[in-house]
Amino acid sequence: MKAIESERRARILSTFRRNCSCREVGVRERTNAIESERRARILSTFRRNSCCREVGARERANASQGNHQVGRARVMGALLGAMAVLVVLLSVRPVAAQSSVDADLARYWSGSREMPVIAGEKLYSKDGRMELGLFGGILPNDDFFTYYPVGVNVAYHFDSIWGIELKAAYVDLKSDSALTAFLADNGANIRKNVDLGDTQVARVDVVGLFSPLYGKWSFQTYKISHFDFFFMLGVGMLVLNEPEIPKGLKDPAPDPVSRITAEGLVGAGFRFFATDWMSLRLDARWFMYQAFDDSIAAPADITLGVSFLTPEL
Repeated sequence: MKAIESERRARILSTFRRNCSCREVGVRERTNAIESERRARILSTFRRNSCCREVGARERANASQGNHQVGRARVMGALLGAMAVLVVLLSVRPVAAQSSVDADLARYWSGSREMPVIAGEKLYSKDGRMELGLFGGILPNDDFFTYYPVGVNVAYHFDSIWGIELKAAYVDLKSDSALTAFLADNGANIRKNVDLGDTQVARVDVVGLFSPLYGKWSFQTYKISHFDFFFMLGVGMLVLNEPEIPKGLKDPAPDPVSRITAEGLVGAGFRFFATDWMSLRLDARWFMYQAFDDSIAAPADITLGVSFLTPEL
């Protein structure tokens, strides 16, 4: 009996284990199937959404490009229309206004639209005449002094272009420059006649004159006068006062000594004719000479004067 009971229990236990194993396998298979189905649905949904987004982006890009093209077309159409209107406005000019412009031009220009040229004899001629003049001016570019030259000039004009002139000026009328005043005001204890180098006293120059330009000028269309423009090139002699340093000493003597040195000059000027025998002159000259310290000094002056022309010789 015990053997039969044990065999029955063994069969029941085997059947139970077999059933449990089958149920476990079935559960696992159903779980895998459910998971596979869920994954397939998720993947299908993702692919469908991605496709929709791609199609939407492509449609939006095409729409934006179309809008840009339409905008450019509208801008180009507006520009072309404005240009057409401008061309029409410029091409339509009132005949009366054009005639008025032609009439105004005719008042100042010749029929061939060319400037008239001064031809024939000049109203004021210098040919074969002597010129006597007085002048005064300023020499402002010295470091220590501002000079005020005054002088006379005598010239002979071979023709209306070439001439030669003798010019003499007294230069030793001067005032302190800003630098000299500063040194004196700040206790520099300088002796102006010897501690500041050489000073100009007088000069005499022989100058060649070249007058290539002759013309007319007016003041507010009321007064018409004549002028000529000329260049100057010359040489001369300059009288200087300069310090003297005795042998064996470093400081100069208390009184300066005079020295005469050669100089050259270049310049230019205007001559304004008031009458046939009187004119006003505005000259600018640049001088060069060897200074006390062996450097090259280059003072420049500007003078205004009056000249008188003699009858033709």
